[in-house]
Amino acid sequence: MLAILLMAGVTLVVSPVGAFREACSNGIAVPDPEKNPELVNDCSILLEIRHALLDYAGHWDSKKPISQWRGIGISCCPNRVTRILFNDYSDSPRPKRIPNRIAAIEGLEILWLPKLKLHGSIPSAITELTELRI
Repeated sequence: MLAILLMAGVTLVVSPVGAFREACSNGIAVPDPEKNPELVNDCSILLEIRHALLDYAGHWDSKKPISQWRGIGISCCPNRVTRILFNDYSDSPRPKRIPNRIAAIEGLEILWLPKLKLHGSIPSAITELTELRI
């Protein structure tokens, strides 16, 4: 899906990935984005895949700090998303798939999705997560 912006007679086509990166660079989702480019990247990936995992996308929203996003854990130095935890998240009636794109969150150590109704196979891209322990 592409976002199309019309400004002063000029049509700009913005890829969703670029739009997510811009949203995460707003200084709210990721504090001091210039000093935290890895966290900006992780944030943009989470925004990209949120509908694959969440029915209510407001849980992950660039208008609040990523440290307050439900189920997300962040490490320090460098700031990276290291945990995606949905231990108590069971309000979704529709089955979910683990998106391939999750493998781009390079610092991910824990992916805990016991209450989601998962279907399909585990993507082979998961093997690219060299820090994944759980």
